[in-house]
Amino acid sequence: MPRWPSLIAFGRRSWAAAVLVVAQWGVAAWVASTARHAGDVYGDPAEAAPLHAASRALLHGHLPADGGGFLWPVLTAPFAAAGASPSAGLRALVLVQVLVLLPIALLSIVAAVTRLSGRRLGLFAGVVWIVLPLLLYRYADPRFRPAVRDDLLPKALGLAESTAFPAMVALAVAAYLLVRALDSGRTRDGAAAGFAASVGLALSAAALPFVPGLLGALAFRRRPALVGAAAAGTVPGLVALALWHAHAPHAGSPLLHFDWGQFHGNAMGFREYFWSLRVVEWIPIAGTIAVVRRSLSAAVAFGVWFWLTALFRGAVPHTFFTGDPLHPSAEFVVLLLPAFPAFVVLVASLPLLVPRLPARLAPFPSSSPSARA
Repeated sequence: MPRWPSLIAFGRRSWAAAVLVVAQWGVAAWVASTARHAGDVYGDPAEAAPLHAASRALLHGHLPADGGGFLWPVLTAPFAAAGASPSAGLRALVLVQVLVLLPIALLSIVAAVTRLSGRRLGLFAGVVWIVLPLLLYRYADPRFRPAVRDDLLPKALGLAESTAFPAMVALAVAAYLLVRALDSGRTRDGAAAGFAASVGLALSAAALPFVPGLLGALAFRRRPALVGAAAAGTVPGLVALALWHAHAPHAGSPLLHFDWGQFHGNAMGFREYFWSLRVVEWIPIAGTIAVVRRSLSAAVAFGVWFWLTALFRGAVPHTFFTGDPLHPSAEFVVLLLPAFPAFVVLVASLPLLVPRLPARLAPFPSSSPSARA
């Protein structure tokens, strides 16, 4: 029979997680009531239409040449069967995204940080996950707020049809499995992390920067079998991504696109429409240093994942341009959405910069107290 202290501890953890999930749903409800929308369609209808058309094409036996990724039309085809209109079946899809996928992403990050740095920082990571998008809206320039409210927040919370959201969820799950693999050293955990990354890759090319972080982090554990298992897990996603881009090379942004001038221009655009570019730049830098104090391998994983995403996705041209400087686009931030779990982990790890705090925490990996790699 389970001991009473164990049952009480489990109950406390369950209640804390439930409070976070309910708070997340509350934020989603607020955004749903305030963001501009046409019926069930949030965001730009011109972006939702190709995704719906791709699902409809698959229903009629045609491999679509648009739609963001190979796996998305497959998953959404049952919803698209409701009709040809972009809003047909969308309400059911949104309910699945908000009620199921959104809590999965939230709890995956909570579990990842809990395993890395303890329960208190894990719950703090959950709060950060919920609050950060609201802070972006609160401290954005008044010209930028409508784009954040009407485009970014619906996509970040699953209210809009976008491959960025399911890719973010898949990578959040992969992040937890990666931390578990670093902790346990089991090859099956490494393979599971690689397979979760494969799901993200099959959904969107934006998941590609996660792969170097995954393999680099496991390489620091100096266990070839673990690296091999993770690499094998990513193969289906990499093959699906390569085949998709060979079939539909213009379905999304380029796999690897970097132009320093364009990246600098986008950064200047962000500075114009947001509170402080320097603070936003230094937070992930400080967060990476903080994670190093717990695990160099984890710092490699989340640091490489976030910074590669920022460099390659942040260099896409004209991400703020709409033709009207008083109404800029939020595409720059939307492109970075799949790396949002990494950013949350880095922000939630900032308390580790407090002197002597990491020493008070349980060693990581827990399965090998002497190993800090």
